[in-house]
Amino acid sequence: DAFLAVLAGLLLRRSAGLRRVAWVFVAAGAGLATISGFQFLTGNRMGDDFTVTDAAGWQVDTITFFAYQTASGTTSTITGVYVQIWNGDPSAGGSVIWGDYVTNRLANTAWTNIYRVLDTGLTDTQRPIMAIVATIGTTLAQGTYWVDFSTAGSGASGPWAPPISILGQTTTGNGLQYTASSGIWNPALDTGSATQQGLPFIIEGVVVPVELQSFDVE
Repeated sequence: DAFLAVLAGLLLRRSAGLRRVAWVFVAAGAGLATISGFQFLTGNRMGDDFTVTDAAGWQVDTITFFAYQTASGTTSTITGVYVQIWNGDPSAGGSVIWGDYVTNRLANTAWTNIYRVLDTGLTDTQRPIMAIVATIGTTLAQGTYWVDFSTAGSGASGPWAPPISILGQTTTGNGLQYTASSGIWNPALDTGSATQQGLPFIIEGVVVPVELQSFDVE
């Protein structure tokens, strides 16, 4: 069976089947400001966890990530996406089991019809969020994994990672950020509230079928 694992606050702002403009806002009144970047050219990356829930595992075909480059316009300026999957928390002893930072996995990218804004400037169109589809093509057994990812773009700003946005919440997940300058993974903190953020992404693929095994009856 095909599956769509939606791990994103972003998509909750969209009505199924509609292509309308929406806004994912940062609540400045609650102290929120922004999240740091995941620029491939400077070695910065973001990471978050997900769980394969089916006993037989998942065949993961694609993962869609989200990014913006300020003042990009609504034509995507994203030129690359690099992905690794870990068997555990990369900040706590996990190991890479798939992917690398050599292969550009970009399949396609387009505007989501969503803007990133402050709640004090809801009509700002400077930060259109792009969907970035990465080709994966691997099978994962049941369990919890971490995905780390980085993007490249032709714009002058970023790319920047929009965190999950939930009305009334300042902590939205357990995302991580790796910076080349520090050489380590740290919690992905909002720069205004210093609260940890989650990262939106969508996993698509099929559930691995349970194989029938033959046996003899004596």
